[in-house]
Amino acid sequence: MKGKAGAKKQRLSGVAKLRSAISKLVQTVEKRSSSSEVGCTIKEVMDDLHAIPDITKNSELYFFAVTMFEQKVKRELWKHLETTEAKLGWLKYQKQQQDARNPKN
Repeated sequence: MKGKAGAKKQRLSGVAKLRSAISKLVQTVEKRSSSSEVGCTIKEVMDDLHAIPDITKNSELYFFAVTMFEQKVKRELWKHLETTEAKLGWLKYQKQQQDARNPKN
């Protein structure tokens, strides 16, 4: 009898270990998911863009920024630039780089 009880106890401890491991895995995935989605929504970057007086709506630079913000990596970089001047300078630099790659005829 003692043999069966010992085997049952081992199975239960195996189940408990598996449950604990799954719980830790879920917590890790949740932590990674929430930390990678910080402040990069289109609405947030568009609000930033609208707050810059030097960029007028319907201008070429404005529409360039709107198109650029379709890319998540560009939105993330934008959000990490600390000043309005840095954002404006970076945006103009990106536009110049694109214009140099695609010269107008």
